[in-house]
Amino acid sequence: MRVSRAEVQAGQLKPRTLALALRELSDAGFVVLEKVLDRALVDAVRTAFRSHFDQHCQKPEVRQHIDLGKKYVGMHVPFAPPFSDVSLCANPLAAQVMRAAMGDDLVCSFYHSNTTLPGSSEFQTIHIDMPSLLFPGFPVALPPWLMVVNIPLIDFTPENGGTEVWPGTHLNSDERALAERHSAIPSVRVTARAGDLVIRDLRLWHRGAPNLTTDIRTMLAIVYNRPWFHMPPPALQIPRAIWDGMSDSARRIFRENNIVG
Repeated sequence: MRVSRAEVQAGQLKPRTLALALRELSDAGFVVLEKVLDRALVDAVRTAFRSHFDQHCQKPEVRQHIDLGKKYVGMHVPFAPPFSDVSLCANPLAAQVMRAAMGDDLVCSFYHSNTTLPGSSEFQTIHIDMPSLLFPGFPVALPPWLMVVNIPLIDFTPENGGTEVWPGTHLNSDERALAERHSAIPSVRVTARAGDLVIRDLRLWHRGAPNLTTDIRTMLAIVYNRPWFHMPPPALQIPRAIWDGMSDSARRIFRENNIVG
């Protein structure tokens, strides 16, 4: 959905825009806020990411993973510039939407990335991004408690592996046999551009798609949750100098992590 320049500059969605974003998030399980991030920042992040990713791929266990034909590679992102830019890790527009959906007290202790390598030819297994639902099989869908902000570092297209999602399945309280049940539910491919923010309920059924291009397809994945839910360790390692420069609001979001140095 479109976000105005005035809203981006103010760091706040207008009431009508917020209502539309919440409706999409509630009905479909995800919403795309278009053209929120400055493309120069995204370019800088992509360049920095590529350097870290190239080193990551040289680790023996990662190299073995790739050599076995597994083209989906996850990597933790260092909490350092440019990744620590507040417009990425605590974007005010994304935070406004998630606070309206999950309550004012957001917490974040998971900053990751997902990359699909060129030459991938298989879809991922359909899955949800949490170990288990709180009450599997409960007949009523619960309010959301975990959301991810995905930040594409390259335009996502059907050719380079834009994520496939099943809208509305975040309200299905039975996570069993996703592969057998998905064919009865229409899916869509998420096409988003570098600079967009994709906010997704982690209960939404989805899978990575093949990358048929010659370039890697990468998105950052920053997970936020209600304060009573605790993500599995390890916590983020936030350098003291970066912590001291963060706003009170951002510190509140990242308070459950380790401050080092």
